[in-house]
Amino acid sequence: IFGPTAAKLSMGFPLDRIGPATADYTKKLAKVHHQLTADTADGTAMDIDKFGNVTTNVTEADVAQIGVKVGDIPEVRFGSARVRVPLKLTCGHVGRNEPVLIFYEGLLQFAINEGNAARKYGISRGSGIKIVQ
Repeated sequence: IFGPTAAKLSMGFPLDRIGPATADYTKKLAKVHHQLTADTADGTAMDIDKFGNVTTNVTEADVAQIGVKVGDIPEVRFGSARVRVPLKLTCGHVGRNEPVLIFYEGLLQFAINEGNAARKYGISRGSGIKIVQ
Protein backbone atom coordinates (compact mmCIF):
# COMPACT_ATOMS: atom_id res chain seq x y z
CA ILE A 1 0.00 0.00 0.00
CA PHE A 2 2.66 2.52 1.04
CA GLY A 3 5.05 1.94 -1.90
CA PRO A 4 2.57 2.64 -4.69
CA THR A 5 1.07 5.54 -2.74
CA ALA A 6 4.49 7.13 -2.20
CA ALA A 7 5.32 6.67 -5.90
CA LYS A 8 2.11 8.39 -6.97
CA LEU A 9 2.64 11.26 -4.52
CA SER A 10 6.22 11.72 -5.75
CA MET A 11 4.93 11.98 -9.33
CA GLY A 12 2.49 14.74 -8.35
CA PHE A 13 -0.78 12.80 -8.47
CA PRO A 14 -3.61 14.73 -6.79
CA LEU A 15 -4.73 13.16 -3.50
CA ASP A 16 -8.23 12.42 -4.81
CA ARG A 17 -6.70 10.18 -7.52
CA ILE A 18 -4.68 8.18 -4.98
CA GLY A 19 -7.57 7.11 -2.79
CA PRO A 20 -10.82 8.19 -1.19
CA ALA A 21 -10.83 10.76 1.59
CA THR A 22 -11.84 9.58 5.03
CA ALA A 23 -13.44 11.58 7.80
CA ASP A 24 -13.52 8.83 10.42
CA TYR A 25 -9.82 8.66 11.35
CA THR A 26 -9.39 8.03 15.06
CA LYS A 27 -6.06 8.54 16.77
CA LYS A 28 -4.86 5.44 18.56
CA LEU A 29 -3.24 7.54 21.30
CA ALA A 30 -5.70 10.39 21.56
CA LYS A 31 -4.15 11.92 24.68
CA VAL A 32 -0.60 12.40 23.35
CA HIS A 33 0.96 15.52 24.81
CA HIS A 34 4.43 17.02 24.90
CA GLN A 35 5.29 20.21 26.74
CA LEU A 36 8.45 21.72 28.18
CA THR A 37 8.87 24.30 30.91
CA ALA A 38 12.09 25.56 32.48
CA ASP A 39 12.48 22.48 34.68
CA THR A 40 9.85 19.98 33.48
CA ALA A 41 9.39 17.71 30.45
CA ASP A 42 5.78 16.58 30.27
CA GLY A 43 5.21 13.74 27.82
CA THR A 44 3.38 10.54 26.98
CA ALA A 45 4.21 6.83 27.18
CA MET A 46 4.29 5.96 23.47
CA ASP A 47 5.31 2.32 23.60
CA ILE A 48 5.86 -0.49 26.07
CA ASP A 49 8.07 -3.34 24.95
CA LYS A 50 7.79 -7.00 25.98
CA PHE A 51 10.09 -6.34 28.96
CA GLY A 52 7.90 -3.54 30.35
CA ASN A 53 10.27 -0.73 29.35
CA VAL A 54 8.30 2.47 28.76
CA THR A 55 9.41 4.60 25.81
CA THR A 56 8.19 8.19 25.96
CA ASN A 57 7.99 11.02 23.45
CA VAL A 58 10.43 13.05 25.57
CA THR A 59 13.64 13.46 23.59
CA GLU A 60 17.26 13.61 24.63
CA ALA A 61 17.23 17.30 23.63
CA ASP A 62 14.16 17.92 25.84
CA VAL A 63 15.94 16.43 28.84
CA ALA A 64 19.02 18.57 28.20
CA GLN A 65 16.82 21.66 27.85
CA ILE A 66 15.37 21.19 31.34
CA GLY A 67 18.89 20.82 32.74
CA VAL A 68 18.99 17.07 33.41
CA LYS A 69 22.08 15.11 32.39
CA VAL A 70 23.37 11.55 32.73
CA GLY A 71 24.16 10.96 36.40
CA ASP A 72 21.35 13.21 37.69
CA ILE A 73 18.39 11.81 39.61
CA PRO A 74 15.26 13.65 38.45
CA GLU A 75 11.77 13.05 39.75
CA VAL A 76 9.52 10.98 37.49
CA ARG A 77 5.75 11.47 37.87
CA PHE A 78 3.01 9.27 36.44
CA GLY A 79 -0.48 9.14 37.83
CA SER A 80 -0.14 9.87 41.54
CA ALA A 81 3.33 8.27 41.76
CA ARG A 82 6.46 10.35 42.26
CA VAL A 83 9.78 8.50 42.13
CA ARG A 84 13.39 9.72 42.04
CA VAL A 85 15.04 7.82 39.18
CA PRO A 86 18.67 8.09 38.01
CA LEU A 87 19.42 8.90 34.38
CA LYS A 88 22.09 6.43 33.26
CA LEU A 89 23.70 5.24 30.05
CA THR A 90 22.29 1.70 30.34
CA CYS A 91 20.01 -0.34 32.60
CA GLY A 92 23.08 -2.19 33.84
CA HIS A 93 24.27 0.95 35.62
CA VAL A 94 21.75 0.36 38.43
CA GLY A 95 21.15 -2.65 40.64
CA ARG A 96 18.75 -5.46 39.86
CA ASN A 97 15.06 -4.43 40.18
CA GLU A 98 15.98 -0.74 40.44
CA PRO A 99 14.28 1.88 38.22
CA VAL A 100 16.35 3.77 35.68
CA LEU A 101 15.96 6.35 32.92
CA ILE A 102 17.95 5.79 29.72
CA PHE A 103 17.87 7.07 26.17
CA TYR A 104 16.71 4.61 23.53
CA GLU A 105 16.98 5.81 19.93
CA GLY A 106 17.00 9.41 21.17
CA LEU A 107 13.87 9.01 23.31
CA LEU A 108 13.65 8.81 27.08
CA GLN A 109 12.82 5.36 28.36
CA PHE A 110 11.73 4.43 31.89
CA ALA A 111 12.78 0.91 32.85
CA ILE A 112 13.62 -1.42 35.71
CA ASN A 113 16.83 -3.40 35.51
CA GLU A 114 15.67 -7.01 35.06
CA GLY A 115 12.12 -5.96 35.93
CA ASN A 116 8.92 -4.62 34.37
CA ALA A 117 8.41 -0.87 34.91
CA ALA A 118 5.02 -0.74 33.18
CA ARG A 119 3.54 -3.46 35.37
CA LYS A 120 5.11 -2.24 38.63
CA TYR A 121 3.92 1.34 38.17
CA GLY A 122 0.69 0.72 36.23
CA ILE A 123 1.82 2.56 33.10
CA SER A 124 0.15 1.90 29.75
CA ARG A 125 0.47 3.36 26.27
CA GLY A 126 -0.94 6.87 26.38
CA SER A 127 -0.19 7.40 30.08
CA GLY A 128 1.23 10.78 30.99
CA ILE A 129 4.78 10.94 32.30
CA LYS A 130 6.57 13.99 33.66
CA ILE A 131 10.29 14.46 34.29
CA VAL A 132 11.15 17.17 36.84
CA GLN A 133 14.66 18.45 37.39
